[in-house]
Amino acid sequence: MNRRAADDGPSLFDKPVSLAEPDITARKHQGNAQSVAAWDKAQVSADERKGQICRWLAQRGDVGGTCDEFAAEIGVEVNTVSGRFSDLKRRFFIKQKLDAATGKPLTRATRTGSSAAVYVLNGPVPTQYRRDST
Repeated sequence: MNRRAADDGPSLFDKPVSLAEPDITARKHQGNAQSVAAWDKAQVSADERKGQICRWLAQRGDVGGTCDEFAAEIGVEVNTVSGRFSDLKRRFFIKQKLDAATGKPLTRATRTGSSAAVYVLNGPVPTQYRRDST
């Protein structure tokens, strides 16, 4: 068995796990202060949008909703919210709704006639996306 020597430096497993979305441009901008600040600001906006999506899906209940339906309702283009749907799906906060009879994923037509996945919440609205009514 090949073991790592103590002086080999940090292991991949020594890195703390973070639930924050990684800055995929960090390697390119190499810590530029303006780019870091822009990423931080974008993360706040992204979290706000994810909260909107979760609360919207909660209101829709078992009917669920598509990315296109959400975008139309709030008056933005689909590409401005599709990444947030992907983030929520990747974190298992939302899931694609399945047809009760066939078990196949449900889709609905978009405004352009394409098929879009229908999503529902995968449990209650996550704590970080709740908005207290008080």
